[in-house]
Amino acid sequence: MRRPIALRFGAALCVPLILALAAFPAVRPAAALTGDEARHLAARTGFGPTAAEIDALLPLTRAQAVDTLLDGLRTTPFVPPPDWVNGSPVDPDNDIHKQALPGIWYGEMAVTPSPLTERLVLFWHNHFVSSFDKVSAIYMYRQNALFRANAAGSFGSLLHQVARDPAMMLYLDSNSNHGSTPNENFAREMMELFTLGEGNYSETDVREAARAFTGWHVDTKTGIFAVNAKDHDSGSKTVLGQTGKWGGDDVLDIVLQQPVLPSFVAAKFWREFVSPTPNPAELQMAVGAFQSSGLQIKPLLRALLLTPTFWDPANRGSLVKSPTEFVIGTFRNASLPASEIAGAAGSGARMGQALFRPPNVKGWPGYLAWINSETLTVRSGVIENAMHQFKSEVLPQLAPAPGKDVPIAATDVAQLTALLLPLPETYTPRPGAPTLAAVLDYLMHDPAYNLK
Repeated sequence: MRRPIALRFGAALCVPLILALAAFPAVRPAAALTGDEARHLAARTGFGPTAAEIDALLPLTRAQAVDTLLDGLRTTPFVPPPDWVNGSPVDPDNDIHKQALPGIWYGEMAVTPSPLTERLVLFWHNHFVSSFDKVSAIYMYRQNALFRANAAGSFGSLLHQVARDPAMMLYLDSNSNHGSTPNENFAREMMELFTLGEGNYSETDVREAARAFTGWHVDTKTGIFAVNAKDHDSGSKTVLGQTGKWGGDDVLDIVLQQPVLPSFVAAKFWREFVSPTPNPAELQMAVGAFQSSGLQIKPLLRALLLTPTFWDPANRGSLVKSPTEFVIGTFRNASLPASEIAGAAGSGARMGQALFRPPNVKGWPGYLAWINSETLTVRSGVIENAMHQFKSEVLPQLAPAPGKDVPIAATDVAQLTALLLPLPETYTPRPGAPTLAAVLDYLMHDPAYNLK
């Protein structure tokens, strides 16, 4: 039985993905995941999966593997946050903390035992959008924590919490929503971007909903939410066909009852985790699981990760890694310390994904928008930097002599190729016997390395 490359090369490579497919038992249960399937699931739900992460999935069936990932979701960060996140919202070091916060989250994504948790937090950050442009670092951190605490819980509960979250309220001008002069920003984006989608509500619905949210204010100095009864329009309102003296929570409940909402939310999850274009029949099955659970996210995600389309080999490599996924995965693939990954958040920003500062309320469009001549140049630079650090920090621990690379066999090259790239590729060796650093550098510069 062959041992994993990570084990044969030494303990320094056992944590990251330097790597190969795990050792396969001579006899495996027929329903157990193949190496390619385990790699695909780990890549779609994490950041540059490690050999240990893939090994853990191999004995399991598809359903068991998905359930294991979902059962391991966290509600709190693995890395304790800095003390300043619990300080006063009136932050004298706000600009300094804004610079630090993306790296803090990068560090969490790099070392968390539940990568899927952070993928979901990243999803919600791009769904319920807020930004440093109008919000302090402390409020943005607390919103990040809110998403983690509710990552796979009740969508309805999360929507209600987001509506009174200080970061969201400040970003969408809830403090400017007065009974005499309603501000429609939150009501509009809540319907268009968060719950229903364009064409599924009217301008009248937006105006009436905005009236319901009048008086919903947050104290900018304390972060305390309250409804100012004197500033609230208590008159009758008609929202999405229902009439009453609605308040904000009433409107959210009405929106949550709309038949289009489960499909709207499920389709966004499909495009994030499965493929660019939903399969209508399979999506509807996932919608059914979402509805029957009372709009719980975990059953929805489970149904999506068990669709035939997700597991179809033809679907591998159909999604583009976001800059955040690309940077963290590259550093993990090169076995670099997590302390160094946190400092690479600026590279993600130069590739178009500045965490906590989405381009607008619609968030990052993702998919092919991540790729252009400028961002590809930055991606190449990330690889060059990671490989430089690999050669100076990691390779000396493995090389047979100072300044030497590590020779590897052709079979090891094939395993590395299968792990680093989602599509079948053939490594074209440079002159001479293949070596670890040379193969890693070659594969990470392959265009398919940008895909998942």
